Amino acid sequence: MAVRQFSLLNEKGQEFSLMDIQKYCFLSSPTGLGINFRSDYEQMGNTFVESIRKVAQGKIPGSLYFLNYDKYREFSDFIFGSEKLRFKYIVPYTNNEKTFYKDVKLISLSKTELDHKLGVLASQVSFDCLTLWYETNTVNYSYDDSENALIWDFVWDSYFVDYGNRDIEFLNEGQTDSSIELEIDGEFEDLNIQLYIENELYQEIPINVRVENFEKLFYSSKENEFEISKILSDGTKQSLFTLDNIDFSKDNVIRIPNNKSCKITLDSETDITSAKLLVYIYYLTV
Repeated sequence: MAVRQFSLLNEKGQEFSLMDIQKYCFLSSPTGLGINFRSDYEQMGNTFVESIRKVAQGKIPGSLYFLNYDKYREFSDFIFGSEKLRFKYIVPYTNNEKTFYKDVKLISLSKTELDHKLGVLASQVSFDCLTLWYETNTVNYSYDDSENALIWDFVWDSYFVDYGNRDIEFLNEGQTDSSIELEIDGEFEDLNIQLYIENELYQEIPINVRVENFEKLFYSSKENEFEISKILSDGTKQSLFTLDNIDFSKDNVIRIPNNKSCKITLDSETDITSAKLLVYIYYLTV
């Protein structure tokens, strides 16, 4: 019988298992994996009407078991040697398993003595949740010369080839709006990112810029990480969020609604030869 699995990831791509007590440690009895809401009500006579409903910030507490002090130290070194942490949660559904992530921050880690009878060191740990659960899917594509069209499926790290206009069609099957990250390789000049919902133009973001060979344009609509930048050939970033590059009269933050047919179009004055789109699909609970 399949069991749920937990681990921690950092911004370096390193993973620390919370399921292997021999090599790492074992996480027991984690809670806070669901969802809580915070509501305010206004009283109208003898009836209470909800006025505000928000997702409350969650916490994931649990017990960690280590075989020795060395493993405890390895865990703390991993935590404090990382700038960003993600909680990885593999859920064994009946027909398949799915992997979800949640950005977290450590808020407490206790330390007691090694229990020589049990042969383990037990520590209480707790993480603050910084995001909802989300999954990362890839986008595979095929190009049909006869129909001059691209057909997309969710996979991950999708790349376009040739031509200046690209359409990406998909359905956000998450439980709330999705956000995106978009990375386009130069050389190209000027870009218009368009979002269509149910075949109607809903949003467009014109970006007045020239991106040279070995440079990239980077766009992110993630909450608290909104960014429009040019990545130069030496890897440094140059913000494009200025009046010279961006139309501030428009809504420049793309949010993809759930359960609606959507399409993102990339339109440029010159050919777009390579690009990568990442769509973050969010869940209130999994």
